Amino acid sequence: MKHHISITSLPYASISAPRQGQPGHHKAASDIARTEYSIDYCNTALAGLPASTIAALCTLQRVQNAAARLVLRLDRRSHITAALHELHWLPVKYRIQFNIAVFMHQ
Repeated sequence: MKHHISITSLPYASISAPRQGQPGHHKAASDIARTEYSIDYCNTALAGLPASTIAALCTLQRVQNAAARLVLRLDRRSHITAALHELHWLPVKYRIQFNIAVFMHQ
């Protein structure tokens, strides 16, 4: 599980928005896609774990929230639930359930 969290911490550093006036002010869609892939990478291994391991889900959710705020150019204090809904992104807990359902359907 620590390996999974370390994988998501790499794109978390890359999605933080650069300051105004710096090159690369507008992030490419590939950075966001890489972040979403990192969130989905082996996240089904986290399904059904006890509540004591909830820190892993919190870390993944923070990464997804940062990506959503960057895509929609929201400030840090903006509510994230509406932003995730606007982007049609499921929260991490439900993404895991969705990935398991798709896997079982196939």
